[in-house]
Amino acid sequence: MTCIVGMKDSNDVWIGGDSATANLHRTHVSAYSKVFQCADFLIGGTTSWRMLQLIQYQPEVPDMPRRMTQKTLHGWLVKHFIENLRTCLKEGGFAQKKEDVEWGGTFLMAAEGRLFEVGSDYQVAEYGEGYIACGSGMEYAFGAMHATESPGADPGARIRMALEAAAHHNPFVRLPFIIGVNRYDSKTAKNTIEWP
Repeated sequence: MTCIVGMKDSNDVWIGGDSATANLHRTHVSAYSKVFQCADFLIGGTTSWRMLQLIQYQPEVPDMPRRMTQKTLHGWLVKHFIENLRTCLKEGGFAQKKEDVEWGGTFLMAAEGRLFEVGSDYQVAEYGEGYIACGSGMEYAFGAMHATESPGADPGARIRMALEAAAHHNPFVRLPFIIGVNRYDSKTAKNTIEWP
């Protein structure tokens, strides 16, 4: 199920997601959003509603130091945020372990004007294209994001078009689409989440 699309635009990071909840036999429209705020982060995810609920209502998110460099922000996410998340998913009964390898789920995350993908093995990845997608509709979203890339293109409109392409071609992606933006002010080191 799902299509989640993220895009970096200067110091703003946009994340949009669909509202499908599905298994192999049926698809419904969820009353809950796959895109939400967690502390100063904008997050959009796939894999499991249980995982998303644990992340959204996670009781403790470590305080993030301000004005970090590119390297120190990535390091803080890997060492502090992810370790806290692993504990939360284990205690919440979601994390799985097979052959001594621990697995969680996949989600996109906006932090301090940067876009990250957290993989099911808890890796924290960042990509040069400035956009990423995950979920069963991601191939269609990637195509739409590539095809709509042009100087000055509206980020919200591009994400909506990517989600529309995924919904048109994939039976597990559904309206309504929820799109948020994490605006980062580098002068004050402040993150603001908006729902345009």
